[in-house]
Amino acid sequence: MKKRETLLEKFCCFLVLQQNRTQWNCDRRLRRNIESYGPIDPNVESEDYWSLFFHQQYQNHGSQNHLFRGHLYAYLQEPCYWAAAEIYQKYQAKLDYQIEDYFNEGILGFEAILADFKPLFSTRFDNFATQRIKYRLIDRIRQISQAFGHNTWSLLLNSTGARLSQALLARGLVGETLENYLLAWDYYKEIYAQAKIKTDGKIQEPSPEIWQKIAAAYNSDSHSTIKINSATITRWLKDAGQAIFDYLFPQGKTISLQQPFGDGESSTREEMIEDTLHDTPWQQLEAAENFRESQQNHQKILA
Repeated sequence: MKKRETLLEKFCCFLVLQQNRTQWNCDRRLRRNIESYGPIDPNVESEDYWSLFFHQQYQNHGSQNHLFRGHLYAYLQEPCYWAAAEIYQKYQAKLDYQIEDYFNEGILGFEAILADFKPLFSTRFDNFATQRIKYRLIDRIRQISQAFGHNTWSLLLNSTGARLSQALLARGLVGETLENYLLAWDYYKEIYAQAKIKTDGKIQEPSPEIWQKIAAAYNSDSHSTIKINSATITRWLKDAGQAIFDYLFPQGKTISLQQPFGDGESSTREEMIEDTLHDTPWQQLEAAENFRESQQNHQKILA
């Protein structure tokens, strides 16, 4: 991959990966913004200076100024690529993933990196980001390795609430619908873990009697918002299992640009953006942020 040479390129250009070929596309709005600061003297103002400057301005202005956020998103493209390339070289014999796949997954850590970076402890934003991206990719490989050999029913039993939440959010499930699925999954784990059916060492689908017990437990829960039958809860959990598989083993090149805002149970992905032909990556990130804010406002109205 050709490296970006100038500071303007490093803070304004985005990487385009197509069939193992790479090229840099510059965003005009970001270019005009950085040019508004006047001539850049690379002997005085290094990329470390500009990354710390933009990060400080981002913190001061928050989500009200997307330009600073956009510059940092552009800057992390290159560290993310090299981290993805390193992980690809290390694990290519184990997983049928390309550098592009690792890059797409790694760049999803952007929001968490912005939130967690502390200049008092590290003055190199790129080094901090590179390590965080590597940890993210290795953790994803660990999750995928654990999922090998599982079918829908065993994967549901062995998944965490955080993973299922992320998988369902990636499918577009939010609000009450998401909560219904998670509650149904809670009772599936509680009831079926004690009475699971195995054939040739593999966990099989619950029997009709077990589905009825799960549905009855769900309906009796004070948090359930609707009454359902065993057919509905069976469909929900089949969808949930497929969502986890799709989350761990994505088949297409769809990229979620709404990165989780932390590493806990409340981490979310709320917007999937499939069409990347017309907007720059930064514009896509803005769109995802606007979507997240509109969802939060909608939930406040309903509360």
